[in-house]
Amino acid sequence: MQIDKIKWLYIARFFSLTGSQILFFALPLLIFKLTNSIFYSGLAFSIEWAARLISFPLSGYCADHFGSKRVYVLTDLVVGGLCILSLLLMLIFQGISLYVLMILATSAGFLSEQGYVSAESLAPKLVSSQYYPKSQSILEILELMSLLFGPFLSAIFLIYFSLNHLILIAMIFYFLSALAMKIIKVEGHTANTQGNVVHELLLGFNVVKEHSYLIQMILLSMLLNLLFGLMTGSAPAMVVGIFQKSDHFYALLNFSSGLFGAFVIILFNYALKHISILKIGIITFLLACFSCICFGFIHSYLAYVLIYAFFYGVNALFSIFFRSERARIIPKELLGRTIGSIIFITFLFFPLSGLLISISEQTIGLQNLVMLFGILCFIFGIPTLLKIRQIDFVKADEAAS
Repeated sequence: MQIDKIKWLYIARFFSLTGSQILFFALPLLIFKLTNSIFYSGLAFSIEWAARLISFPLSGYCADHFGSKRVYVLTDLVVGGLCILSLLLMLIFQGISLYVLMILATSAGFLSEQGYVSAESLAPKLVSSQYYPKSQSILEILELMSLLFGPFLSAIFLIYFSLNHLILIAMIFYFLSALAMKIIKVEGHTANTQGNVVHELLLGFNVVKEHSYLIQMILLSMLLNLLFGLMTGSAPAMVVGIFQKSDHFYALLNFSSGLFGAFVIILFNYALKHISILKIGIITFLLACFSCICFGFIHSYLAYVLIYAFFYGVNALFSIFFRSERARIIPKELLGRTIGSIIFITFLFFPLSGLLISISEQTIGLQNLVMLFGILCFIFGIPTLLKIRQIDFVKADEAAS
């Protein structure tokens, strides 16, 4: 059965994503509380995502060349090892804690994307094409469940232990993820990548270049990811710095986002019976821009949580639209390299969002920054939305005929 083939992938992803969410919770807070500076918080975010960008195209090549399962297991084991090494270094050399944390964030970011693309390229090989959209929605729900469980576990843990000990908990989840992936019974699924490495990497970009629809989706995703980077990268400074709340309120922010996201994902299958997945993509993009514009007008922590959670939920729906449509278009034999290339392109603005956060403290402020780019992304996204809307009209005409 297809569920039997893919269930261990779901379990492995849940463990890995939970570990990632715990690190995502702990590291920005540790850096901000250590420096009390929006500049260093934004800089760390920017460096981490620069490492992720470098990883994206390489991850597709590695998944196809060495095998998705092998790469996934290795990366989670290495991240787990780096977690315990970082704790030891901070314990022995407390004066270099900031650098250790930034290196851990950068290394974990690089390796996590290797695991993400490996899982994305392995999933279609475990199930039939008919089951794949459902498997994508399940993977998206798992991401949101980890967003619920990670911060909730972190908040409970902080009652009894210190913030930096969360790194140890993240290590345990990464090791559990590697163990679950090892259980999967699957062939190596390595592609023929005997040519020049640069040529192999360019194959993914060539697939993108040949599909106009894919290009339009990527452009929208780039804009939305810029907003996502601004929203998530500024979260520690907003909660702890601007609203003067404790670590537990930062956990509550992430927990609320996961809860609302899980709710809208549950409604996704129902909505899909009444509206095309393409329309869902268009609507969620517009709602994401709208929520960022509203971000500039909030004056309380509660309003911030509501706007942040709403943005997270509509972003999750857009992610399902994007992942399902790209999987339908991309040839399976080039899936790893193409997904790696696509993710590299769509996250190009993430390091920029970190730099913008760093300089916002001395210029227009975080809230005005997010609002400004919400307006700009809406303006620049309209031409692309109109082109995609035409594609939806063509699909409707074909279905009618």
